[in-house]
Amino acid sequence: MRVGPRAESRPSQKIIQAINLVMFLGIVTVPELDHRFDWSQVRAALVVVADLLMLAALGFVLLVVRENTFAASTITVERGQRVIST
Repeated sequence: MRVGPRAESRPSQKIIQAINLVMFLGIVTVPELDHRFDWSQVRAALVVVADLLMLAALGFVLLVVRENTFAASTITVERGQRVIST
């Protein structure tokens, strides 16, 4: 499965995917730098709640991918697709 800006065919979608990539890298990098350089102080309880919310979100994404066998980075109509109602 191809992903990212190069997988898209329309220029507007390429721009959106490039912005998403930069934002994702920021989401991964900034917390690591924050921890390393001790920029902010966050209570442990808040960190645990945030981690549980992220775990629930990841579980939801995995459930969607499992239910939708036609999942792809670029949406197309495939032969034999059916509506998932559960």
